Amino acid sequence: AITAVGILQHAGGTYSLAPELAGELTTAIGSPLDGLMHSAEGMDKWIELETVLRRGFADYAYDRDVTRDPQRNEHFIRAMHAYAGPMARRFAELVPRGGAMTFLDLGGGPGTFSHALLDAWPDLEATIIDLPLSLRVTRKLIAEKGLEDRLAVIEADFFLDRSSKLGGPYDLVLVSAVIHAEAEAPCRDLFERLHAVTT
Repeated sequence: AITAVGILQHAGGTYSLAPELAGELTTAIGSPLDGLMHSAEGMDKWIELETVLRRGFADYAYDRDVTRDPQRNEHFIRAMHAYAGPMARRFAELVPRGGAMTFLDLGGGPGTFSHALLDAWPDLEATIIDLPLSLRVTRKLIAEKGLEDRLAVIEADFFLDRSSKLGGPYDLVLVSAVIHAEAEAPCRDLFERLHAVTT
């Protein structure tokens, strides 16, 4: 199947990567390889789907969750950077600045949206808040782009720890892909806390 869609070539009993992809599937952060690794590591959940449906509940190893397993988390955060790149650049083109000088990227993972806004607005300062494990990749990207003086990180589990500090004040806040799996009450609480740190 992979050969049929042109990712691999088959000749003389040997498989090789298609030449046009050889330069893309690299170990650099943001490579499509990160997305492939993240998908592959999630296959164990799908393979067990029939068993889970018959049993009526999932019994997935706690320490293999993407928010707890260091390897899975790194591939996930790196993959999110690759996936979010085009959207983040478009976001930076469309969002009205309105004089904003400080930006909070809540649950920002690799900081892709922060990077796009900092590129578009050279005098903006940004902060990313996320779980400590996820911020390992974030710090690498900040260093690669030389943004240490404009992009800060705060380690916090802002849903489980209501006392966690959010910093601020902020002129602009982005809450992207962090509330879709949460109940209404913690989301309302989070937005009240965010309102308190916005100008």
